[in-house]
Amino acid sequence: MNVEEMELKLKQIDAHLAAREEALEIKQHQMEEQTTAIQQANNQHSELIEAMNGMRLEIQNVVAELETIRKKNKTLVQEKRTLEKELESVNSQNILASGSLEIEQKKILVMNELMEKQNEFINSSTTNRTFNSSRTGKEIPLPQFEGNPLEFQRWISNVDDYFQK
Repeated sequence: MNVEEMELKLKQIDAHLAAREEALEIKQHQMEEQTTAIQQANNQHSELIEAMNGMRLEIQNVVAELETIRKKNKTLVQEKRTLEKELESVNSQNILASGSLEIEQKKILVMNELMEKQNEFINSSTTNRTFNSSRTGKEIPLPQFEGNPLEFQRWISNVDDYFQK
C-alpha cells in the first residue's frame, strides 16, 4: 500500500467519520427536540394534573356545600312540619274556643230567658197573691236574680229557703 492509497483511504475514513458525525449531530438535535417535546408534554401533563386536583377540591367543596344544604333543607322540612302541626293545633284550639264561646253565649241566653220567666212568675204571683190571714210572722220578700251566673246557686237556695218558710 502506498502512501497515496493510504491518504485516499484516510480521506475516505475522514469523510465517512464526518458523515457519521454529521448524522450523530442530526440525531442529537432530533433527540434534543424530542426531549424538549417530552418536557413540554410532561409540563402540560403536570398542569392538567394540577387542574384536575383543583377541580377535585372544587368538587369536594361543592359536595360539602350540597351536603350542608341538604341537611339545612331537611331541618327546614322538619321545622315546616312542626309549624304546620302547631298551626293545626292552634286552629283546633280556636275552633274549640269558638265552640266554647257559643256554648257560653247560649247559656247566657237560657239564663236570661229563665230570669225573665222567673220575673214574670214573681210579678204575676205578687199581684195575684191573696194574703192568708191565718199566717203569722213577717212576709219575706222573694230575692231577685241579677243575672250573674256565679250567684245563681245562692239565689236558688234563697228561693228554696223562701218556700220552705
